[in-house]
Amino acid sequence: MKITVLSKWYQEEDLAPFFFSHYSFADEIILYLDKGTNKETMTEIAKCPKVKIVWGESEDGLNDYDCVMALNKIAYNCKSDWLIYADTDEFIFHEEYADIREALSKADGNIIYSHMWNVYKHITDEPLDPLKPVIFQRRHGDPNIIPECIKPNVVKPEVKIHWGIGCHTYTPNDKIKPSSIRFLGAHWQSVDFNIACKRRIRNVRERLSQTNIDNLWASHNFNVTRESIAELMDQHKNDPLLF
Repeated sequence: MKITVLSKWYQEEDLAPFFFSHYSFADEIILYLDKGTNKETMTEIAKCPKVKIVWGESEDGLNDYDCVMALNKIAYNCKSDWLIYADTDEFIFHEEYADIREALSKADGNIIYSHMWNVYKHITDEPLDPLKPVIFQRRHGDPNIIPECIKPNVVKPEVKIHWGIGCHTYTPNDKIKPSSIRFLGAHWQSVDFNIACKRRIRNVRERLSQTNIDNLWASHNFNVTRESIAELMDQHKNDPLLF
């Protein structure tokens, strides 16, 4: 069984080691990579021999429509048995911590939803360490899963998936049969203050296209500041254990 992991990246030097560690079970990792990506990120990518780069660039900045169309094209042409789409800060796992390969080999249907938990740095958490298992480093967070965090992101490429903006939805077709199994996911958007500031301000807010602004795509990052990120993380520092 061949598994491909697909992700879109810009400046991801901080989360790259965690991403490659967590998805080491994949046979290949396809990165839809912005041409403006910095050398620090490229250095981390060079350490992972499984990576295949597909270069992309939005003329007017971060344009989520251009991104999802490119991701759909990659998924359409993928020849693997399973394709997993994950943002750099999304780490999916089986709800019983089963081996991903084993879980996929037994899965019915051809599309699997991942229920993403928004996790945060708990008051008892230690600093992140890329040498430790990823998902067990941040296990506290918001116990409510909002609809936007339930993603149809594990698919058999043969269904010719056509995702909507952010890969949160898809256009139904006759081939798609949702699976009865579910994966969980740890969403690391706010697990470290400095990483969160760099990613949400430098990587998103400062490069939003007018198209994104007009359509309110990634609107939670429109006015984000270091102060608002610090306030958010402080509000969640005593969240319950989720998994």
